[in-house]
Order: sequence, then structure tokens, then C-alpha cells
Amino acid sequence: MKYFKKIKPRVVIVLMVILLSVSCVYLDEIGYEDTLTAGEQATFTMSVRVKPNENTAGEKLIISILVPNSWDAEATTTVSYTSTIDEGTQPMSRVPLNTLPASGGGITWPEHLKNTFGTGPNVLSDMKWVTFQSEKTYSIANNEEVFADVTIKTMVGPKNLRAKLGFFVNNSGDGLGTDDRRWKVLYSDCIEVTGGEGAVIDFCELHYNVAQPLAATKNDFITYKFQGDIQENELITAGEVHFCATAYTNSGGAHQVCDYSSTTIMQRESEFSNTYSKTIWPADYFDIPENEEIAYIEYSFKNADGSIEIKESDGSLFRYLFDCN
Repeated sequence: MKYFKKIKPRVVIVLMVILLSVSCVYLDEIGYEDTLTAGEQATFTMSVRVKPNENTAGEKLIISILVPNSWDAEATTTVSYTSTIDEGTQPMSRVPLNTLPASGGGITWPEHLKNTFGTGPNVLSDMKWVTFQSEKTYSIANNEEVFADVTIKTMVGPKNLRAKLGFFVNNSGDGLGTDDRRWKVLYSDCIEVTGGEGAVIDFCELHYNVAQPLAATKNDFITYKFQGDIQENELITAGEVHFCATAYTNSGGAHQVCDYSSTTIMQRESEFSNTYSKTIWPADYFDIPENEEIAYIEYSFKNADGSIEIKESDGSLFRYLFDCN
């Protein structure tokens, strides 16, 4: 049975992993807090049961966590575990990129996990899998039941956001193969990060607006999307959708592009959906002088004459922050 348990006072990801090449893995519990603070350490916990179908030898425990790209989890995460076949707490270390998963077809653990699971139930793609392995190898007898508890401590990133974190357990011999009895993946409910930088980035729920990448400079390409199928609205029957935007610079400049022309029109991505997109190079699109840096862009979606406008639910414009000029 899988279930979630919230724990206090801090966030611990305890992940347990299967230690065998042929085994059944049961993910019994993960513990986490609903709210985290930007720039502070979080801890998550997870409990796993492993029961092999045959004698196994030489296997390492593998765990991976799915976190936003803005978290420096590779450098700030420490992982340890206890088990019913060990004495004391055991360390884990990040899997080197040249140590490839056995079933990955020659790609790395982060790539194989992203290809297999994507970002789980999250609606934005700016997330990554970070993978760890036990320093010990294990030999376990047929039908021997092993219990393990892993504790993961990591530094929460600097941005305000809402996201569903992912937890994966496996063993080095399987290397994320096709038999899901040998690995398990679970996702938290929506966890909110507060006290950080910028407007809240919501990985948990779809909104009318989405921008990729989440962080950029004026010289990067940015794709803005209007997701018209979120709920009923007048714009999806208007025939055209336009990107109406103003770029505000750090020196106080305001550069608007909203002329309802071929410059601002957005392209429908599919005849089967009401998603429209516009990719821009901000420096060129807004004609930003070389000596100015963009602080943020405010924008909305409009029809061809501007009589229909989609904005935030509170009536404010959508905002995109530039935090790495």
C-alpha cells in the first residue's frame, strides 16, 4: 500500500531503494512538508520494502529525485539511509554521469529518467532528475524481506514556486528497465516554496499563460503560449490571438509592441487544441538599446482589434521576470 505522511518540522525526502536485480519493490511512505522556504535546507523521507525473487549479488541502491532546475540539488544534496541488513547509517553519493543505467541504452541516468517519466504530473518542463547510489553493494537471499529508510537533505532553490517533487527507487542491476516491479516512482502533492525571488512559478496547475524557459536574458529566445483550453473564454472563437507586451528595463524604459499586426500574431499549434505560441528574441523584438537590460515583461493575449483580452484572474497583466541578465 502506498501512502503519504506529512512530517514536521522540516522536509526530508527519505527514499528507499531496491537492492536486487530481480525483486519486488514496495514504496510504503514518503514524508515531506507542504511549504518550504527558499534558500533553506529541506528534508524528505521515504520508506521502501524489497523482496527478491531469487538470490542476488553485487547490487547498489539507486534513488533519484525530481526537482526544479533552479535548485542546485547536484551540489547541495546529501543522502543517507538505514536498513535491516546494515549496521548504522550508510552514505550515498551522486551517480557519475559516466556511470550509465543498465537499461538506458547508452544515455545517462538523468536523461533516461526524463525520457521515461518526463516531469511526472507537473505542467512545466523546467525540472531535472538527480540520481544517487549507495557506496556499498548488496547480496540478498531469495525471499528475504529488507526494509530501508533513506533521508535526503537538499537546499531549496531561490525562486517562489509550486511543484510536485518526484521520488524514484531502483537498483544498479536493473537500471530502470521495463519491469515496474523492480522500481517505483511517486510524486508529492503540490509543495509551495515561499520567501524567495519573483512571482510564483506554478508547476502544479495549467494557466492561460506559460513561458519557456523560465529564466532568460534579453538575448535569449523565449516562447510564450496562450493555453486557451484551460477554461471557456471568448478569445478562442475570435479568429486571431495576439501577443500584446511591454518590456520594462532596469533604467526605467518601457518598450511596447502591441499593434495587432503580423508581428504580434500568435500561431495555433494544432487544429485539435486552442494553444497558441509566439517565440521572440526580446532584444530585437522590443528594440532594446545595447546599454539597457530588461527587468521584466508584462503581457496579455488579445483578439485582432483588442476588444477581448485575457489577463490574470485578478485583472493584472501576466509578468515575466528577467533574473539573469
